Amino acid sequence: MINRSMMSDHITNIVESIIICIINSKTNSPKIIHLQANESEFLDQIHKSNYPYSVLENPGTSSDSDILITNHLFVRVSDGFKRIAISSITHLQASRSYCEIHLSDAETMLVSISMSETYNYIVSKDFIRIHRGYIINLHYVESIMGNTVKMVSGERLPIGREFQKTVNKSFSFVGTRSRKYE
Repeated sequence: MINRSMMSDHITNIVESIIICIINSKTNSPKIIHLQANESEFLDQIHKSNYPYSVLENPGTSSDSDILITNHLFVRVSDGFKRIAISSITHLQASRSYCEIHLSDAETMLVSISMSETYNYIVSKDFIRIHRGYIINLHYVESIMGNTVKMVSGERLPIGREFQKTVNKSFSFVGTRSRKYE
C-alpha cells in the first residue's frame, strides 16, 4: 500500500507527465498510474479502459505536499471519453447492471458498470445513497417531502426506509419541534 508521503515524493519528481490516481472508496487504497504521454496518447490509453477515472493534474504546481485530485471523471461515450465535473452530477440511478449518470444540464449518460461501482469512482462526501436505486448529490436537493426527495430539476426520487436516517442526518431541519432528526 502506498502512503501519502510516498505518493508526494513520487509526484514531486515528475515534471511533464500525466498521473492518474485511482482510489478504491471501500479500502481508501490509491493506485497511481504515471504516463509519459501527450494528451492524445493519454486519451487513447483511457479509451482502452472500461472505467471512468479521476485525474490528478499538475501535481508539481502545488505549494503543499497534499495530493490534489481534480473533481472530474472521464466517462465513456460513443467516440471516446468525455470529461465531466463531479459537481455537475445531480444523481446516479441504477438501471440493472448499468448506471445512469444525471447531470445538472439535464444530460443523462449511461455507463456499462453498476451504480455502486460508478459511485466508487466519485471522491466526494456530497453524495449519499437514498435508495437501492439512487445516489444523490446533496447540493441538488430542492426539498424533502415524507419519503421523497425533490431534486432541483423537478425529478422526485424515493427514499428507501433503510436510508431515511442517512438522509435526515445529511440536512439541518429548522422550524419543527415535534420531530427531532438524529
